[in-house]
Amino acid sequence: MSRRRIPSSTTATTYYIACGRPDALGNTLGCPTHDAPPDQYFSATTPRLAATWEVDESKLLYASATKGYREGGSNRLLPVHYGILSDLQTLGFCDGTPAGCAGVAPTAFKPDSLWSYELGGKSRFLGDRLSVDAAVYVLKWNDTQQNVVLPQTEADFDWNAGHVTSYGVEVELKGRPVPDLSATFAGGYNHASFTDDVPGLGSNGGLLYVAKGSAVPGVPKFNASVAGEYTVIHSGRLAGFIRGSIQIVGSSRGTLVLGAPDYSRPAYGTWDASAGLTYAGFEVSLFGRNLNNSAAVIQRPTLNFASEAYTLRPRTIGLAFNYRYANR
Repeated sequence: MSRRRIPSSTTATTYYIACGRPDALGNTLGCPTHDAPPDQYFSATTPRLAATWEVDESKLLYASATKGYREGGSNRLLPVHYGILSDLQTLGFCDGTPAGCAGVAPTAFKPDSLWSYELGGKSRFLGDRLSVDAAVYVLKWNDTQQNVVLPQTEADFDWNAGHVTSYGVEVELKGRPVPDLSATFAGGYNHASFTDDVPGLGSNGGLLYVAKGSAVPGVPKFNASVAGEYTVIHSGRLAGFIRGSIQIVGSSRGTLVLGAPDYSRPAYGTWDASAGLTYAGFEVSLFGRNLNNSAAVIQRPTLNFASEAYTLRPRTIGLAFNYRYANR
């Protein structure tokens, strides 16, 4: 069990209004719209409980319960102008007037914490030529910190958005069917959703942005990878190799805001490969990344009223030189 005390001091950005252009509250040149929030201090106790059972020399089972903690902090204060007011009105926080929107965006957010429960096992088979690691887990996340991005101005603030439950499974298999060939498969499934309605995070047409069962942004539903390597020993310490891999990332939510361009992020996959030689710690290889040249749009943020699109790096082919130093 550990205990920590974390000072967190954040000075909010102070915004000034350009000469001759007072803001919606009438602030004039040189007048800050807000004062900096006070320092905040946080402490937490984060216990971890674990038990293992060695069934035999090649099989192990384990169970664990761990508490995680993340300190809170202060938000940078939003400049008060009509673009911000319009965004806050669009999200359903206020009526879009200076008086109605005053104090809507929080100046600070609280710590959040979670309990993680995991049950798994590690096994080896066929004379250690095959290993299997697998685990199931459940996370209970309280007062979860979420970033709220305003849809047009891209101003943002952090907010404690209720409770989240996440559960899933992870599997990894490693095999060596013959001495010179190795293969790996790794994959996982995750379901993370809010467990209650959070009206304070806004709505659109009567629909809450965060309702019970809503997906948590930034959490792909699944991921998987397959990799293999074939090695040929030429003579002494000289060896050649061929490597290949496929990575798949599942779909996810990009934002809490319904109807925003980044609300739904698609699944995508890439293929990589390389071939080369190693000698006495040196390695030279010809590599190719994203060989399928996937152009999936993985994010669609909006910045200063302009929609953007981020794609994967296109097909890349090159030479790599590496040296691995080992103490002898």
